[in-house]
Amino acid sequence: QQYTDRLRQLNCPDDEQRAKDEEIARLKDRLCSLQASSVEGQAKLDLAMESQAQELAQCKAHAERLQEALHEQHTSLRAQTAALSEARQTRDSLEAKWQETRAERQGGE
Repeated sequence: QQYTDRLRQLNCPDDEQRAKDEEIARLKDRLCSLQASSVEGQAKLDLAMESQAQELAQCKAHAERLQEALHEQHTSLRAQTAALSEARQTRDSLEAKWQETRAERQGGE
């Protein structure tokens, strides 16, 4: 009987060791779970960053198109302003000639 009890004691770890082993097993499971979550989280982050990079590229392309359009409008506006200025000068010149011709006619009568 003593031999059998001693054999059981040697084959079965004591309660403290068993508790430590269980805690180690729980911690290993938790570590595996955290690592899996970390990998999943990193994959989601990578996907989100790729999506944002694509969105940023689209925004940059749109901004470039808007800037080109603005430049074209600015160039057109400058041309229109120059044409308007020329038209005003022509009008002023014609008006001055008309006034001059009118004055000559009135003076000649």
